[in-house]
This record gives sequence, C-alpha cells and structure tokens, in this order.
Amino acid sequence: MLSILFVREILCLAMLSIGSYYDLKTREVNDRLWMVFGGAGLVLYAWEYASGVTADVQMILVSVSLTAAIAIALYRYGFFGGADAKALVAVSVILPVYHLLMSSFYVHPLTGITVLTNAVLFALVVPLYNALSNLIKVARGERIFEGFDEPTWKKILACFVGTPSSRPIRHHLVIECSAGEGKKRFSFRLNCDEDDSDSKGSCCAESSVGGRTWLSQNLPFLVFILAGFLVTMLFGDMLLLMLQHQ
Repeated sequence: MLSILFVREILCLAMLSIGSYYDLKTREVNDRLWMVFGGAGLVLYAWEYASGVTADVQMILVSVSLTAAIAIALYRYGFFGGADAKALVAVSVILPVYHLLMSSFYVHPLTGITVLTNAVLFALVVPLYNALSNLIKVARGERIFEGFDEPTWKKILACFVGTPSSRPIRHHLVIECSAGEGKKRFSFRLNCDEDDSDSKGSCCAESSVGGRTWLSQNLPFLVFILAGFLVTMLFGDMLLLMLQHQ
C-alpha cells in the first residue's frame, strides 16, 4: 500500500510540475497532460485491487465529485482557468484522500480541496504585493489615479488587483478603459484572455491619459497549485496550521 501511495504522490508531483512549466511559459497546458496522468491514476486502482487492497469507494467518489464541482464552479465564474480546474480534478482522481499520520493539521482528507485552499493562500501574496507597490508609488507622490473618475472602493480594489505601468508587460491584462472626454475607468473581469480587447471588458485598449496603463497579472495558478500540493504532502492544511498557531 505504501508503495502505491508513493507512486500516486510521484504522479501528482510530475503532472503538476509539467503543467506549471507550461503555465509559466505560455499560460496554456495541453489537455492530454491531465488525461494521461489521470488515466495512470485509474490504472492504480486496478493495481490496488489485484494486490488485495480494498479501496474506500465511497470516499473516492466524494473526493472526486466534490473537487470537480468546486473546480468547475470556480472556472465558470472566472476565478481561474480551465487547466487549473482540470488539474484539481486529476489530483483528486490520482490521490483522492491523503492524511499524514504524524500531522494533525487536516480538517478533512480530501486531497483536491486541501490543495486548492493551500494554493489560494499562496496566491494571496500577489494582491498584497500589488497593494504595497501602489502604496509606495502614492507615498512618492505619483498620481496613479490620474484621469480616473471612480469611487474610492474601485480605486482600493484596483490597488490590490494591479498596478499602473508605462509599458506593456507580458502575461499582464489591461484593467482600464476609456470613459470618454479624456477620462478613464476601471473594469475588472477575472481570467480574461490576454488578446481580448473590447470597450466593455477589463482587457481594453490602452488609454493615453496620464501616459500609463493599469495592468493586472495573468497568474500562472498551476504554480500555486503545485506549491499547495507540496505543502499538503509535507504539512497538511496550511490555513488550519496558521489558525492553530495564532
């Protein structure tokens, strides 16, 4: 059983590492990656059955179905991309449940859900970095909201979502649009394509007002999923770990 568990861990690690590489490089991952590794995970169930290991079918079905439901919902509402959703489903197929015997930092044994919550915590570093970067710009006297006639809450949100730049940056999305009469407005839309540019969405044509454009990072979320998986394997649920040490 331990050897099969080790194989499952290696499969997940290899799959997420390959996916992270392509996500960083091109922000695109071929679906065959999830199909090949997910299929290998299914083969392992036959291996376990042949070895006389009785699998908890009910727990496996709960893990896969719940992870798939959450991942698909997050994808449909634009919180992350299709590759991220497929990666989480594949993880739940390959390694549906996981619980370190030496660790108490688990709310539940569902691997896909724990990996997701850990990944989200890692991803929160990005908006905090954006907010700090924009705060420094304001402290230096830079007029980062020049040309914008927006309510305060939108400006605060923009500080967490992105930052103004005087040049295009690869894998960044435009989060401003022209509002006419030399004015600009923020328009946020999660997970839009980099080449998507229309006057109603967040990925709009750049405005010349102020000479800078507000951009938001198109995050390679698979990298955070990989980090979340590693933390799950080594420590458990990072959120619970943080709460228990308060």
